[in-house]
Order: sequence, then C-alpha cells, then structure tokens
Amino acid sequence: MDFISLARTFGTLVLVLSLLILAVWGIRRFRLFQGRGFGRSDFEPNVSVVLRVPVDAKHTLVMVRRDFFDHLILIGPNSMLLVEQNILVGHKE
Repeated sequence: MDFISLARTFGTLVLVLSLLILAVWGIRRFRLFQGRGFGRSDFEPNVSVVLRVPVDAKHTLVMVRRDFFDHLILIGPNSMLLVEQNILVGHKE
C-alpha cells in the first residue's frame, strides 16, 4: 500500500469512529433512548430489598419490593416462608 491509500484508510477510520462517538453523545444528551439504564440516571430496578430485620440468631425477616408490591419473607437456614404477599405500595404516576 502506498501512502495515499494508507492515509485514506486511516482518515475513514477516524471519521467513522468520530461519527459513532457523536451519535452516542447525542443519544445520551437528548435522551433519545429511554432503555434500561442507558442515558437514565433515575432508573430504579424492578426488584429491591426494602427492609431486613433479624428475628433471632437463625431467622431473618425480609421485605422485598417488586414494582408496586411488597412481599414479606421469613428466611431461615433451611427454608424460606412467604408470610405476606402483594402488599400494595403507593403508586407513582
């Protein structure tokens, strides 16, 4: 390859990479894609542990939030017991 072909190839590579970087910046800047976590700082996962309370040395009471419902689970060394399910939490609008 001569110098002209090498310079043209390198210039095209720099141009394509800069266009990709510009596109990603524009998507994040103007929030064009509202998918899971991409460009969103206020993303909340669907499942989270809200509360964890030790009952005794071997058992723990855990409250898990899924979307707008809470589930109360008793966790022991050999088993898990669903104490209460589908506790409705305040709905976001």
